[in-house]
Amino acid sequence: MEKNKLEIGLDVDGVLRNTFVGIAHAYLLGGGYKLYKWSDFTDYDFTKMMNINKKEEFFRKYAETIFSKPRPMPYTHLVSKLAEDNNIHIVTSQFKGLENLTIDWLQKHNIPYDTIHFTWDKSQVKLDVLLDDLPKNLYSMPQNTIKVCYDAPYNHSWKGNRVHNMKEFVEFINKFHEDRKEVERLGLLRPDEC
Repeated sequence: MEKNKLEIGLDVDGVLRNTFVGIAHAYLLGGGYKLYKWSDFTDYDFTKMMNINKKEEFFRKYAETIFSKPRPMPYTHLVSKLAEDNNIHIVTSQFKGLENLTIDWLQKHNIPYDTIHFTWDKSQVKLDVLLDDLPKNLYSMPQNTIKVCYDAPYNHSWKGNRVHNMKEFVEFINKFHEDRKEVERLGLLRPDEC
């Protein structure tokens, strides 16, 4: 891995993939009575508002609807721009046995990555930057990790870095690289410290 490349972790659900639309459709397929829209998801734990008792069972029963059919979030195609100058690590939580649905979805939408990590503890993956929509995951990261929250109705408690789409995140990373080059140019850091 090149020394100036950043190790960037990208969450999938709620960041790259619009999983909540899939969840809303699965709810209707299961006999739900209301069509939820994105702004209705004010709590990350959607089971509270949909009165779903067994979350894992729901995910398994409607896995295709939730994980295979949803469209990418806005500007997700720009991950390819990030991959030009950085190492991309997909870091996502997934119930065991459903991982291939995410791998297939990433391939279907031509989302490049160097590694993929299926983990419920994202702090175990060594990253320079993590983009995630769940504040709990951001808080758990080591102090030296740059934490960026992907804006969603359920995460307004996060007070740190925030973006509203992948375009803004690419701009954030580009600015970071520019600032780092300027610091190096001014001699404030040696190149091996960047």
